[in-house]
Amino acid sequence: MQEEAIELLGRALDGGEGDAEILNARAGFLVSVGRNEEALADVSRAIRLDPLSSDLFMNRGNILRSLGRYDEAAHDYTQGLSLAPDDVSGWSVLAGVLNRLERYSDAVSAADRAIAIDASNETAWYHKGAAFFALGRFEEALSAYSQALGIYPNDQYPWTDRAMRLKAEGREEEAQKAREMAALIVVKKLNIRRCEKEIEKKKNAVRNNP
Repeated sequence: MQEEAIELLGRALDGGEGDAEILNARAGFLVSVGRNEEALADVSRAIRLDPLSSDLFMNRGNILRSLGRYDEAAHDYTQGLSLAPDDVSGWSVLAGVLNRLERYSDAVSAADRAIAIDASNETAWYHKGAAFFALGRFEEALSAYSQALGIYPNDQYPWTDRAMRLKAEGREEEAQKAREMAALIVVKKLNIRRCEKEIEKKKNAVRNNP
């Protein structure tokens, strides 16, 4: 189906200067079949046609991120957010990319922008916690991770049960999402325990070296 859509959209583009919306649509289908470099070329072409579209910059950032080109992805996310500063998911994704680049203070700032727009964005809290942990600010990391965990139910077992039921019904895509939710809750709990251990180490160090 995806390949047919790619071919159909390609025919719509034949012989013309191009259409940003069609190029962006084709890029989405190209990504879905793993043809990320071609998708990148399409979105870059779309941006040349419509340089004021925040969505196009965010989409190209997503492709660059999937290719591991984090510096370029951060640049595109920043450009997209300059055009749409209230894009909460954009700020959250940027925070994650900045963590990848070890720009932890910038990651905290980006996460804070997302949280200021929507304090229920658990991914932003998670990225903020990761940045604080990398900076050695363990109590702040613990607070951020706790906020992230509190947004969704903190019991992974209903999600694993749901995944099994969905798989038995042949609904594999939904089952995979349920498994991912369960895994995310486990990771959050592990991160909180890591923070608590580091905080305890610091307290012990102070007690042993008054």
